[in-house]
Amino acid sequence: MKLRKIWVLPLLLALVCSVGCGGKADLLHGYEKVVSSMGSLARTSEHKLIGTRTCGSDNYTGAYAATCRQARGKDVVFGGCSLQARRLQVTGSVACQSGFVQLIVKNGSDELWLTPDANGNISQEITGSGGDWYLSVEYADFSGSVTLCSAYAK
Repeated sequence: MKLRKIWVLPLLLALVCSVGCGGKADLLHGYEKVVSSMGSLARTSEHKLIGTRTCGSDNYTGAYAATCRQARGKDVVFGGCSLQARRLQVTGSVACQSGFVQLIVKNGSDELWLTPDANGNISQEITGSGGDWYLSVEYADFSGSVTLCSAYAK
């Protein structure tokens, strides 16, 4: 926790220095950059992922695929912190041979569980308010496959 506090002070100092005499828009843009960079720290790093992630245009979009054998753990696949609301379309599939897998979208304190249909397919539009927003996959002795795609809804 102290490490996070140590990072906050230089980031706030950089924000104040970068804004200078700019207006409200400059201040909001600088604050958005700080919040966004801190939010990306919660995503699972590439080398620790159970599956593989292909990044899209930002931290909220892209593709994820995992073929597992007795996997345990959690991948925070997409997401971050932002002042902006986002509307995303999440599609994918789950093929479970054994064990358990959960697909969870967290927006602040709200949780939405993505439930595959009878064929194992997922398709859901998600509107998240500003703040933190994360799509995670949680595995418990899971054998099978998971594919996900997150894109901005049209």
